[in-house]
Amino acid sequence: MEESCKRQALFVTANIRHFRPIHDRWLAAGRSHTGILQAPQQPDPGWWVERLNRAARVLDATLTLNQLLDIHPFESDASAEAYAESLKPPA
Repeated sequence: MEESCKRQALFVTANIRHFRPIHDRWLAAGRSHTGILQAPQQPDPGWWVERLNRAARVLDATLTLNQLLDIHPFESDASAEAYAESLKPPA
């Protein structure tokens, strides 16, 4: 995760069980991160490519900062856009 922060990149993991506590510890220690996108173990590369492509189109660093995100909203274009919109701070 430190390397993702250095590169200012979203961290993607299928290790859901371990990254919730890591996320919590980073924030509790006053550290910032570029975001974590969690996904279940999925052997189909096409499944990953579809969802990561949608995430890349709708997310930016302002939306992912210190966020623990779930990949499921990226199952369709409409749900990906709605999810990204929900991450925006109130106007």
